Amino acid sequence: MFDVTMAGPEEGRPILLLHGFPQSAQSWSAVSEVLVRQGFRTIAPDQRGYSKGARPTDVSAYTFKAFMSDALGIADALNLSRFDLSGFGMGAALSWMIAAAQPDRVRSLMALRFPHPAAFAKAVREDPEQQQEWQKIENKMNINTLASVEARAAAQLENDAAPFRRFLLDSGLPAAITEKYVKRLQEPGALAGALSWHQAISLDEFASVPVVTVPTLFVWSEGPALTARTAKATANYVNAEYEERFLQDVGHFFLETAPQEIAPLLLDHLNMTK
Repeated sequence: MFDVTMAGPEEGRPILLLHGFPQSAQSWSAVSEVLVRQGFRTIAPDQRGYSKGARPTDVSAYTFKAFMSDALGIADALNLSRFDLSGFGMGAALSWMIAAAQPDRVRSLMALRFPHPAAFAKAVREDPEQQQEWQKIENKMNINTLASVEARAAAQLENDAAPFRRFLLDSGLPAAITEKYVKRLQEPGALAGALSWHQAISLDEFASVPVVTVPTLFVWSEGPALTARTAKATANYVNAEYEERFLQDVGHFFLETAPQEIAPLLLDHLNMTK
């Protein structure tokens, strides 16, 4: 069972909001408030591994096919035949996949911080700069030194989560929000579940994601794991109205650091895709 935060009028135009690592539905709260004031209905789940009632211990339960089924299942449970879709980080990777697979259901896409998965896969395989950026993340999260997600989680949580805390602070997350995320992911099995999203990444699967054919906004920023070339290449994987926006001096976690910049961009996009 998923924890889902909903706001806005039931008759409002629905927007499904998918968080990334190591966030939660609350990461969208500031942006959601702005959207709700304009009459939209926001639906933000704590995703698989993050919801206490949807935290399998078997790493094989963490696949993008399962993540997609989760998100669409929530939409089905709410009788949403069509909805706008936004995701951040790993939630954006998932959002690209959903939009590509379900163009009849997704009215428009707003992908934040993660490029089209096929653009990402191609860059990781062929672009040394992108390879290096992704390698840095894997090294910080012990991907290449510890075999299991449980061992990686334990390493990050040593000394009252000092390594994990440092990783988040170095990525530009404000200290107060870092503490909230650290506390939440110190719950039994929580960080292992969150790290299982990274384990689920398959470059072959990402490379096979089709071109997106719904109106799309892609917002990115300077920060870990993404190069400008990869971000720019995303335009090649959208065959519909497409807008790319770059935010300067906001860091990786711009949902938390710059909601006042993100919310107007989302509103402009939504108003152009009625």
